[in-house]
Amino acid sequence: MKKNILLFFIGFAFLGQAIGQDQFVGDWQTNQGKLKVEIYKQEPYYYAKIKASENKETLGKVILIQMVKKTPTKLYGGTFFDESEGSEFEALLKLIDDNTMKLKVLTGWFSKIMIWNRVGTIP
Repeated sequence: MKKNILLFFIGFAFLGQAIGQDQFVGDWQTNQGKLKVEIYKQEPYYYAKIKASENKETLGKVILIQMVKKTPTKLYGGTFFDESEGSEFEALLKLIDDNTMKLKVLTGWFSKIMIWNRVGTIP
């Protein structure tokens, strides 16, 4: 009986830890590896800043702005800043799995899809 109670509490502790993790937060890179970003959260919004890029002038710049979590696997309502064009576009993020995310940038009638891969582990 004591063993079952102990297992219950251990399982509950692991479940609470897993629920508390935010799968969006962390380091990500494009599938070409040309851009590495850090996604972070400042309640209630998510942001991404450039950590590594071929263009050194963009380091530290925020490229995802005020993304809002709509479901456990989707962020909406924010903007993507395209440094090369100097423009902001509506953006949507969707987790495909724990280590893969799809960024969809809406540019009027067209959209651009980028796949980002996690660098490291979920914080």
